[in-house]
Amino acid sequence: MCGICGIFDKSLRPDERQVITKKMLSVQTHRGPDGSYMWHEEGGISLGHNRLKIIDLSDEANQPMERDGYVIIFNGEVYNYIELKEILIRRGHLFSTTSDTEVILAAYKEWGSNWVEQFEGMWSFAIWVKKTGPYFVRATGLV
Repeated sequence: MCGICGIFDKSLRPDERQVITKKMLSVQTHRGPDGSYMWHEEGGISLGHNRLKIIDLSDEANQPMERDGYVIIFNGEVYNYIELKEILIRRGHLFSTTSDTEVILAAYKEWGSNWVEQFEGMWSFAIWVKKTGPYFVRATGLV
């Protein structure tokens, strides 16, 4: 499974957050040998992801993934993401990957706070909404 990490601290400079995020990623490299990536933004947020490629092997599915003002780091699997993706496509959502990560972001945009009730699987993730700040979810016991 992938490794995810993040830091939200307005008192730290971006370079300080980058050093901390890089250290967090380095202690979990075994969780994602297919790449290590970071995302930073002014306002105190940094997210990191060590990727283990399973569903979508393309670089377009790397994380942190940013789409339309939303940024996600994700570990796990949404088992019914193909069915949910079909529903979201019918509702006008466009996708550039075959990853379940991108489906999570579209579902959050479409259904708001009730969206996780539609997921089957195991996961842990954090979503940063650029306009309003963080939305964090953690499944219990599985990841």
